[in-house]
Amino acid sequence: MKFNLKTKIIASFTIIIVITGLSTAIVGTLLISQGVLNQVQDKVRTDMNSAREILSNRIHCIESAVYFATLRNVIKKSIRQRDRVTLKKYLHEIREAGNMDILGATDITGRVILRSRNPDVFGDSQVHDQLIKKVLLNRKVLTSPVLIRYEDLVKEGDEFSRCAYSDFNRINRQLADPEDEASFCLMLKTVAPVWGRSGELIGILYGGDLINHSNLLVDKIKNIVYRGEKYKGLDMGTATLFQGDRRISTNVMTNNGYRAIGTRASREVTQRVIQEGSNWIGRAFVVNSWHVNAYEPLRDIDGRIIGMLGLGMLEKKFVDIKRRTLFILFGITLFGMIVALGVANFFAKAIIKPISLLVKASRQISGGDFSAKVNVETRDELGELEMAFNAMALALKERDEELRNQTQRQLMRSEKLAALGRMAAGIAHEINNPLTGVLMYSHLLLDSLPEGDQNWEDADVIVKETTRCRELIRDLLDFSRETIPHKEQVNINEIIIKTISIIEKQVYFENVEIIKELSEGLPEIMIDINQFEQVLINLALNAVESMSDGGKLIVRTMALESTSVIIKVIDTGSGIPEENIDKIFDPFFTTKEVGKGTGLGLAVTYGIIQRHGGQISVESSIGSGTTFTITLPVETLDSARST
Repeated sequence: MKFNLKTKIIASFTIIIVITGLSTAIVGTLLISQGVLNQVQDKVRTDMNSAREILSNRIHCIESAVYFATLRNVIKKSIRQRDRVTLKKYLHEIREAGNMDILGATDITGRVILRSRNPDVFGDSQVHDQLIKKVLLNRKVLTSPVLIRYEDLVKEGDEFSRCAYSDFNRINRQLADPEDEASFCLMLKTVAPVWGRSGELIGILYGGDLINHSNLLVDKIKNIVYRGEKYKGLDMGTATLFQGDRRISTNVMTNNGYRAIGTRASREVTQRVIQEGSNWIGRAFVVNSWHVNAYEPLRDIDGRIIGMLGLGMLEKKFVDIKRRTLFILFGITLFGMIVALGVANFFAKAIIKPISLLVKASRQISGGDFSAKVNVETRDELGELEMAFNAMALALKERDEELRNQTQRQLMRSEKLAALGRMAAGIAHEINNPLTGVLMYSHLLLDSLPEGDQNWEDADVIVKETTRCRELIRDLLDFSRETIPHKEQVNINEIIIKTISIIEKQVYFENVEIIKELSEGLPEIMIDINQFEQVLINLALNAVESMSDGGKLIVRTMALESTSVIIKVIDTGSGIPEENIDKIFDPFFTTKEVGKGTGLGLAVTYGIIQRHGGQISVESSIGSGTTFTITLPVETLDSARST
C-alpha cells in the first residue's frame, strides 16, 4: 500500500502529537496523583499536631484540677484528720467540675482514704500503682497515660466494670480474649503529693479520665480538627485512641452503625508504631473504607509504648478530586490533540499545495512543454524551491531552443554537405577525364617546346593550372567519397603523441609551443587511426595559420564519466569572427587568400567525426583564440564489429 506525502505528513504529526499527549497525560497523572497524596498526607500530619495538642490540653486540665485541689486547706485538713465526710464532699465537687472519671486520696503509705465515686471501698493499698509509687519516691506531680489493672478500676466504681469489659466484646468477639483484654484499661492519670503546713507529706491525690469509658475525647478531636465535615454521608475525618493495637475509643463507624471498638490496627501499623516506636502516615483500609491515616505512639511515664493516637481522613473525596482533575487534564489534552491535528492538516495542505504544483509543472516539462512555471506565494524554503524550479524551467527552455537550433543547423549542414558531395562527385567525374587529356597534351606540348621559346611559358602555365585543377578534383572526390572507417581499439593519447611528433618538426610550427595535457587512465576507443591523424593535422594546421606571430597550441584530453572521451584543440590565435562560426565546416568556405586553400579541410574533418559517431564543436572570439572540442563515444571491440 502506497501513501501520498500528505498522508505521511499528517501521520507523522499524529504520531508526534499522540506521543506528546500520552506522555503529558501520563506525567500529569503521576504528578496529580502524587500531589494529591502529598497534600492529604501533609493535611493529616498537620491534623495530628492539632490532635496531639488537644490530648495534651486534656492531660494538662486533669493535672491542673488535681494539683489545685492539693492546695486547698479544707482538703489538707480532711486528709490529716481522716474526715471522710468532708473529703467526700469536696472531692466530688472537684471531680464534677473537672469532668474527671475518678478522683481519690491516699495516705503517705499509699492506702486509700477515699474514692469520690465509690466511697464505700477504702483502706486498700495502691503502692503497686505506677504513678503513685513514683510520687511517694520523688514527691513530685506526675501526669501520664497509664494502664490501670481491671481490679483496681472496678474499685473506683461499678459502672467501670461494664464499659471496660463489654465494649471490647460488642463486635468481633472472636478476636478478643476477655480475661486478657479486660485485665488492663488505658487512663490519662495525674498523681500529686499533698503537703502540710510545715512542709511534711500528709497524703496523695490522684485523678484521671478512663479512655475505655468514653468517646468524648476522640469526638472532641474530630469536631475541632474536622469540624464535623461529611462527604457523601461519611465522616470526613476520624480520631482513635488505641490500647496496644486495639481501638478502645473511636468515631470510626461500622456498617451497622456501631463504633468500631475492639477492632485492631493493621500489622504494618502495629509493627511500625507499637514495636518500632515510629510515626506512620499512609493509605489504609479502615473497617469499611479507605483512609489516609496517621499514627503515633502513646508512652507511659517510663517511656513504654502502651497505645496509639490515630487520625484518618476519608480518601474518597480526594480520589474524586483527583478523578475530576484527571478528567479535565485528559479533556484538555484530547482537545489540544484535536486542535493540533487540525493545525497539522492545515500546514500539510499548505506544504502539499506548492509541491503538487511543482509535480504538475514537472510533468508538463517532461512532456516537452518548457513554458510551464509555478507562482511563488511564499518566501520560505518552498518559495525558494519554486523560484529555483522556474529558473530551471527557463534554462531548460533556452537550452531546448538552443539544441533545436543547433540540431537544425547540423541537419542543414549535413544535408548541405550531402548535396555538395553528390554535386562535387558528379562534377568531378564529368570533368576528370577531359581534364586528364588536357593535362597529358599540355605536358607533351611543354616537352616539345624549347625552354627559351615564348610559347613554352604559356604551356607551363597551362600545365600548372591544370595540375591545380586535378588536385581540386581529387579533394572533391575525397570529400564526396563515403569512406568506411577501419576502426581499431586504441588509446587516443598514443595517437595524439604520434601525430604531434610528426607535425612539430614542420617549419610551420617553429614559433608555436605545443602543450600536451593528456589525462591518464582514459578508456580505449574504436577509431580509424589514419583518418583521425588527418583530423588532428587539419585542426593543427588551421591553428598555426591563425597564429602568424606564434603562440601556443594546447591539446587536452579527458574522460566524460565512462561513456565518452573528449579531445580539445586550443590555440591562442586571432580567433574566428562570430558571423563565420556557423560556416567554417561548409565546403569551400575559407578566409584564406586565393590559391592558399580550398576550404575543404574542416568539412572533411567534420565528415570523419560524424562517421565515428562523434561530435565536433567550436568556440572562438576575436583576439582570444579558438577551441575545437571533439567528443567520441567509448566503444568495445564487440560493439564496433556488430555495427
